[in-house]
Amino acid sequence: MVGERPRSISRKEQETGTERASVESKIKNLSERMSELKDLQMMNKLDIINLKNEVDKVKFTIIPKQRESVQLAIKKKAEKEEDDIASKIINMFHHKKPEEIKPLIAKPRKLKATKCPECGNTLIEGAKFCGKCGKKL
Repeated sequence: MVGERPRSISRKEQETGTERASVESKIKNLSERMSELKDLQMMNKLDIINLKNEVDKVKFTIIPKQRESVQLAIKKKAEKEEDDIASKIINMFHHKKPEEIKPLIAKPRKLKATKCPECGNTLIEGAKFCGKCGKKL
C-alpha cells in the first residue's frame, strides 16, 4: 500500500502536468491570437486614418473645382445679360435717325453734393430723404 501511494501521486502529478501543459499551450495560443487581433486593430485604425485622409484630399480637390465652375457659370450669365441689354439698347435706337438720338444721349453732368441738415451725410442730387438717417428733405 505504501508503494501504491507514490504511484498514485506520481500518476496525479503526471495528469496535473499534462493538464498544466495543455492550459499553458492554450494560454500561449490565446496570447498569440490577442497579439494578432491587436495588430489587426492597429491596421484597421491606420486604414481608417488613411481613408479619412483620402476623403479630405478629394474634398479639397473637388470643392475648388465646383467653386470655379459656379463662378464661371455666374460670369457667363452676367455676360449674357450684358449682351441682352446691349442688344435691347441697339434695338431701341436702330430705327431712329441720328438727330433723334442726340437729345436722348445726356451729357455727363456734375452732381452737386449736398449734406443732410440732420446727420451731415452726403446726399445724392434730387434725393427726397437722407439715406442714412431717413430725414425728409
